[in-house]
Amino acid sequence: MARISLRKQGNRPLRALTVSCGGGGRNIANALKGDMISVDTSAEADLRMDAAAISVSDMDSQFTRYVASPFTEGLKKAMIGHDAVFAVAGLGGLAGGVAVETVAKLAAVNSLPCIASVALPFNVEGSLRRTEARKALNRIGGSASITIPFENNMIVESVPSFNIMRALAVMNRIIASPLLDIGDAGDALWSKALIGRHFMGTYTVGYSAGKDWEERVVSEILSNIFEHHQGPGNMCLFVRTSSDSEESCRKIAEEIERRSDVDEITVYGMSDAHPDQNRVSAIYLYAGAAKKSHYQAVDIVPDGT
Repeated sequence: MARISLRKQGNRPLRALTVSCGGGGRNIANALKGDMISVDTSAEADLRMDAAAISVSDMDSQFTRYVASPFTEGLKKAMIGHDAVFAVAGLGGLAGGVAVETVAKLAAVNSLPCIASVALPFNVEGSLRRTEARKALNRIGGSASITIPFENNMIVESVPSFNIMRALAVMNRIIASPLLDIGDAGDALWSKALIGRHFMGTYTVGYSAGKDWEERVVSEILSNIFEHHQGPGNMCLFVRTSSDSEESCRKIAEEIERRSDVDEITVYGMSDAHPDQNRVSAIYLYAGAAKKSHYQAVDIVPDGT
């Protein structure tokens, strides 16, 4: 798993630019607030892409071609004054993958970390679209600082009763979760944000596996949570571990649910035990007013890994 260090400029709050890439990216970004810019082939986009130019197969040549274009110049200007860049997209279509890769390369030119959160298509969207999405994912992985891929199929497989529109709405929320806000806390990546009643936290666990490590992690996470999150609401945590992420996330979710009054908690575990597979395990805990919990473990692994 990659690790990035975010350095804010001076004493002002850390600023991140979110770039929604393609039509799918714009839908995902609807869950986000803050500095945002949209890139698409549509006339409604803040920065409009040349649909004809996207068909160029050589990505290096394509990027060079964009350097002198208004699209790229607009992105460069938008990045000024920011400390990090977030890119969100649905892959497999015309614009999303190309835009994310271009955003990531421009961020690197400006010495900014780029975190890409992307969706892989549902099976019902067809094998061609899924094949193109996998190609785009591979290219993005070579450009972005961190790439977080999510399989749209996971929600359909986990909750078969969902129709495609409801499944898409849930996935858009999940995909947006890593990008709500980022803060710097020493050598760990710890982000915290309050968006209405939603709390988002990211915690990088530095402990070796041991029988008491979950308790230590939970204690540190809770101290941060209670400092910034008061009363009932929703919570989303990313926890990076060096052991089995599924079991660890389950224990962490149970303990946080027991010791806090959140309505809903989602814990994603990024396990160093599978560094070559870009493997992410997700634990969902839904705790309603009656504190009835339902767990579901899902492996979010792109095809071909």
